[in-house]
Amino acid sequence: SSDLTCSTCRVWVVEGMPNLTEIDLDEENMLEEAQLPAPFRLSCQAKLKGDVIVRVPDEEMEWTRGALRELDALDPSRREIIRMMVEKRARAQGITAILPDTAIPFVAEAKREVEAVADDPDQLALLVKRIFQAPA
Repeated sequence: SSDLTCSTCRVWVVEGMPNLTEIDLDEENMLEEAQLPAPFRLSCQAKLKGDVIVRVPDEEMEWTRGALRELDALDPSRREIIRMMVEKRARAQGITAILPDTAIPFVAEAKREVEAVADDPDQLALLVKRIFQAPA
C-alpha cells in the first residue's frame, strides 16, 4: 500500500481482474485523474487474491506537439489504450518518436479498432491482449 500520490505503477490487467481486491474510491479517483480506464489498476493498491496476468506498459515514446493533438482529440477513457496501441505498432516498425505523419494514420486505425469493441469489456481486453502479444 502507498500514499497514492501518482499513477506510475499502473498495470494493465490482461486476465484475472476478479482475483484482485476491489478498487477503492482513492484508487478510482487516481485512475480517473490519470485518464486510465479499466482494465488499468495501480499495483501499489491492487492486492492479489488469486492468479492474475498483468502487463506493465512500455515507457511512453516521445510525441511531437502536432502528434499529441491527435491524442488530445480522443475520448479520455480511450486515450491511453490508443496511445499504447500506437506506440506498440510504431516500435514494431522501428519508429522511435511519434510525428504527425505517423500519428494521424496510426491513431485513426487504433481508434477504429477500439471503438468497434469499446462497449464490450471482454472484447476490449482481447484486443489489448492481442496487441501486447504481437511481436515487437
